[in-house]
Amino acid sequence: MVWARGLRFRKARMGRGIAIINSHDRTGGAAKIAFALASGMAGKEPVSLFVKIRNTSEPWVFRLPPVSKDGRADYYLNRAEKEGGWLDLVRLEPLSLLDDADFQRSDMVHLHNLHGEYLSYATLPALAKGKTVVWTLHDEHIFTGHCGFTLGCEKWRSGCGNCPHLDTYPAVAVDRTAELLALKKGYFEEVDPHLVCPSHWLAERARTAFPGKKNISVIPNGINTQIFRPMDKAAVRKDLGLPSDKFLLLYAAEMGTDNPFKGGETIRQLCGQLPSMDNMAIVTIGDKGTPMNACHFPIPPIAEEEDMARLYAAADLMVYPTKADNLPLVVLEAMACRLPVVASAIGGIPEIISDGENGFLIAQYTISTEFLNKVEAFRSLPLAQQETMRQAAVDTVRNNFSLEQMVQAYEALYLELRTPKH
Repeated sequence: MVWARGLRFRKARMGRGIAIINSHDRTGGAAKIAFALASGMAGKEPVSLFVKIRNTSEPWVFRLPPVSKDGRADYYLNRAEKEGGWLDLVRLEPLSLLDDADFQRSDMVHLHNLHGEYLSYATLPALAKGKTVVWTLHDEHIFTGHCGFTLGCEKWRSGCGNCPHLDTYPAVAVDRTAELLALKKGYFEEVDPHLVCPSHWLAERARTAFPGKKNISVIPNGINTQIFRPMDKAAVRKDLGLPSDKFLLLYAAEMGTDNPFKGGETIRQLCGQLPSMDNMAIVTIGDKGTPMNACHFPIPPIAEEEDMARLYAAADLMVYPTKADNLPLVVLEAMACRLPVVASAIGGIPEIISDGENGFLIAQYTISTEFLNKVEAFRSLPLAQQETMRQAAVDTVRNNFSLEQMVQAYEALYLELRTPKH
């Protein structure tokens, strides 16, 4: 598994530019951050965003092609990887970058979400040769044997092995978690990237996983506050065909209520309790099924940010019983639209929400009644206090989590890393 270290490749004609690598350019939080950062930097210096799955048409977004023309070698290697449990170690796709003019011109490589069956950790030393490497972490995968989020498991602290949750995304068929983590850490130490964590919570876990590592920064995720903004609730509900006489809850997650990481089971329990509640209903975004009852309005996945912003603006309160998160964009987007959030007190969420000021935090986030209790607590507040909380949610995002602030922070980091140390 050290084959990539001996690769020979064309000598780079180094210039100046940023090569950003992520699994997608559109789907998921990591993709939105990588795309937004590339877009924000594109007018300032050469930028290329390399992805496995391309859904946008920007001229600086490129799909990583298969190395073999007929795809046969890729197919058999990838099949062997899956069946053998060697997650993200036998992927040939990134080797195409070694002959890519845009990549070779870049003096900086900015990695994002690498798990997704497209990029081998073993290729990182070759890709990073002669370049400065920045790596933004969007989950815990970098210091685990296979999973994206540990979900309370502490085996990562001692090197993994005998994994109790092989089916946790990204799943593996064979337990090679101890070997995978050791190999991953070996490649990581050889590349020695500058780590960026969107939350202080994740930064502390990274420091625990890599003791003595100094080059770790915290740059919070940012959202476009020109798109995610307050709107006229009554007008938006009328346009969307949502009831005007209901206290409307909102839940949003990829895969909707079928998402095991984002508290889908808790939301289903909550839906079952709503018919007995006073004049309350819930919109769930990401669902493709039928309504659970008359109080449930399921909406299929939403691709356009403008459409998501209108749904946030139409609701009265968002419920987010997530089991695993870093610094979730859906929470920031909702708050920017004057929608307070009742969310799990896990990951970096307490760095966004101040309980009782701009939203509510739930410690026992698997219990649906805990969320309903907070919903009722909000409804019982005088209207002036509700409005104060809504405005506090907007101010929190505008003052701390805007897209402009995020891009400026990364731009400052790039400058710092490019400045010679004396």
